[in-house]
Amino acid sequence: CWQLLSPLAPVNFGLRNFPEIFRQPDNAFSPRFRQGDLLVANSLAYRASLFFVSHSQIYALPSPGEAIRYADSAGVRHIGLAVGLPGEQGEIADGILMAGGVPFDLSAAIGCELSGRVELTMVDPASILVVTVRLGAIEKVEQVPVGYILGKVHKLL
Repeated sequence: CWQLLSPLAPVNFGLRNFPEIFRQPDNAFSPRFRQGDLLVANSLAYRASLFFVSHSQIYALPSPGEAIRYADSAGVRHIGLAVGLPGEQGEIADGILMAGGVPFDLSAAIGCELSGRVELTMVDPASILVVTVRLGAIEKVEQVPVGYILGKVHKLL
């Protein structure tokens, strides 16, 4: 029986891990992503869904400044910037992120001067720290469980 299913394994893998393609609904992430841009969230950047395991296998975490697609506890999907890894301390001032004692220019990751401040925050061991941006300002900071990360976001076209 297993020999009959093996030719379908690549198809099954492709269907389970197909990237999410969507349009940016507004200019909140401008100038990096503008309203109407066709975006893709590549789940294989961080995890893989395998048919013989009940949940996705996480094998990587986002780097600081990477745009990610994630779901909140209600299942609503968002785009944000990863700014802190599990167990790190992170702080943002004048567009500069200090995470794990290493500076990173978030303004360059967005493509414009980033305003707003995030006080020193300790990231939970099973979460990452994510900021959402609205028109060049930090809108919200939240800890996202690693299992809620849906993929790395980039422009499709």
